[in-house]
Amino acid sequence: MRGRGVLAAGTATLVVVCLMTSCTSSSRSNENGGSPTSAPATDSGPPTEITITPSPADTVASDCSAASTPVPVTGVLPLGAFTDSTRTALLVKNTGLLTLLIVPGNTASTLDAASYADPTDLPDTLALDAVAHADLPSNDPYWPPTVPLDQVYIVPPQWAVCALVPTAGEDARINASEDKFASAAYFTAQKLALSAQDYLTLTPDVLKQGQAFITCAQGTVSLLDQNKDENEDQLYSSAIETGSACHTGYQTLFADDETDLPKASDEAIDLLDKTPKLIEDEKFISELIGH
Repeated sequence: MRGRGVLAAGTATLVVVCLMTSCTSSSRSNENGGSPTSAPATDSGPPTEITITPSPADTVASDCSAASTPVPVTGVLPLGAFTDSTRTALLVKNTGLLTLLIVPGNTASTLDAASYADPTDLPDTLALDAVAHADLPSNDPYWPPTVPLDQVYIVPPQWAVCALVPTAGEDARINASEDKFASAAYFTAQKLALSAQDYLTLTPDVLKQGQAFITCAQGTVSLLDQNKDENEDQLYSSAIETGSACHTGYQTLFADDETDLPKASDEAIDLLDKTPKLIEDEKFISELIGH
């Protein structure tokens, strides 16, 4: 599974961003054969359509590192979108509070990592790696089962993904939706890493000691799979409570001196108490189209 990389039951709202002289919006399942990463739009008003004159150049982009021209996005999902002079690259940044799953919106589009636009703080990178190893495809009921794993990107807040097309004049499209399971797993791992960082020097040797953050992300996903209606407070408390696999793994980080373990655990709980509420009843979908 790619490290970057949707759905919660309920109604859908479609947002369209167009980088062509003309385009049409539609509500449909993922055109590259995926599961319904978008759904029929409800009567929530007309989709947003934005028109930008395409570049006459025949060159195509190999990544999104030059995508600096903002593309206005309006709609329910807070996203930043940027393109370049070729109009074949579309950089999409998650500016919201919850983790997204993003997949290609058509067969022409290919997703790629955008490390040049991603956070570099250790707790963020540790948390994303943990979520990428949390076996979401097997436990998340909203995971798109027929989309290739390397084209499903988990995109936490402030992370980005790059959509590319191989030929000038083709549409680069993505479908994105907030995901409860990925959000919960990311929050758990990130807040535990933040609290550990306050008391430990998180060297590679320390981090490999028990793969604590991966264990905690996996435990959170498993608990949520067993009780999808569990509220956030109970979910996080159960995930890291004493005796849990997460707590045992986290404890290994403090093997040299467990004096600070209770303080770090309490700090993690305080941080988790302040995380955004997870999705309950609504599915939010955004489709971005690039040329």
